[in-house]
Amino acid sequence: MPYLNIAGYYFYKPKVKLPVLQKKLREECSRLNIRGTVLLAKEGINVFLAGQEKSIQTIKQWIQDETGNPEFQFKESWCEAMPFKRLRVKIKPQIISFRARGINPLKSRAPSIQPETLKEWLDQKKDFVLLDTRNRYEVELGSFERADHLNIRSFNLYEEQAKKMPEDLKDKTLVMFCTGGIRCEKAAPFMQKMGFKNVLQLEGGILNYFEKTGGQHYRGDCFVFDERVALTPNLEETKVILCSRCGHKVSPSERRHPEFRFGKYCPHCSPYGKKAKNRLT
Repeated sequence: MPYLNIAGYYFYKPKVKLPVLQKKLREECSRLNIRGTVLLAKEGINVFLAGQEKSIQTIKQWIQDETGNPEFQFKESWCEAMPFKRLRVKIKPQIISFRARGINPLKSRAPSIQPETLKEWLDQKKDFVLLDTRNRYEVELGSFERADHLNIRSFNLYEEQAKKMPEDLKDKTLVMFCTGGIRCEKAAPFMQKMGFKNVLQLEGGILNYFEKTGGQHYRGDCFVFDERVALTPNLEETKVILCSRCGHKVSPSERRHPEFRFGKYCPHCSPYGKKAKNRLT
């Protein structure tokens, strides 16, 4: 039985109090047998949900009506198994946490670049900086072939590492990207504030690039924050899993390793072997 997955965000000021919106949304998703995570804040909504197609189309319309935005766009993908264990509707200070002050996507947004245009630039080997704003473990699974990244373990560290970027890059065109676009909504204005003169954010992120271009110039898979772990450029689920002990990505070949025990440990956290000993010393 296939499940339809949707992901999307919208920066806006909710018309009702957040606990009221939380209750209404939880009840509607429960009625439709939909699982996943929705983050609510005074700055907007961030959605990751999965369910039967009819139910998902219903909740999409409900969210569009509730936010007053009929153009609210969702990225879609399919899978054979439900990728979420439960439904969670949470109220947060921000729908995407960012430490730097004075960054408000409701008031200012960096210009965007469409996936098709980015592909053309990559085809032409145009001179620009391509920056991956995601976490290190996401980058390790896949990224654009010529992208740079900040080697961060958490997006909360983005501000600190971005300040270390070379000054001479501020005169170059800077194209930024993440999984679905939401991190760039805050990281891109921050780069503008830092003095980067021409900052662009990839519209809809990697997943939109996959959908519009087929993933050319991208190497590997794209990490996603549900039990599918990662998607291919064809937006299909990969065979990568996460270790239940350490959370590290485990490839099919690593699952055949003698230091892999499902539900117990993997070669990255095994209490045996050279990797574990090196990490402990």
